[in-house]
Amino acid sequence: MMAIAGAIGTGLIIGTGTSLKFGPGALLFGYVLMGFTVYIVMVALGEMGAWLPHKKSFSGYATRFVDPAMGFATGWNYFFKYVIVLPNNLTATGILLQLWLPDLNVSVWIAVFGVAIICLNVSCQPIHCTG
Repeated sequence: MMAIAGAIGTGLIIGTGTSLKFGPGALLFGYVLMGFTVYIVMVALGEMGAWLPHKKSFSGYATRFVDPAMGFATGWNYFFKYVIVLPNNLTATGILLQLWLPDLNVSVWIAVFGVAIICLNVSCQPIHCTG
């Protein structure tokens, strides 16, 4: 469910509204094309995971089946994805909330939700006891 929520996020909702101005045909074509691409990638990951499972993420599969450099690059791309997506989602949230409170600047919402996300991530770290 977290993966679905991550895929169907603010970018999809806001991007759909922007793309719809070109007509529903272009939007349908884009969804079909990307849906097929995601399907192929997920089937390939499922095949690799069923054949040779391991504890690493999908960058581990790139290391094992392609090259260690590919796994390294995939891991860094995954990191950069989250470094870029978080500010993008915070900005989209601020723009969305500005519809209800137009007097507040978007940066106020970015700061509020940014601090909330940092607090949630810092406070939810597991405690490891030695004994």
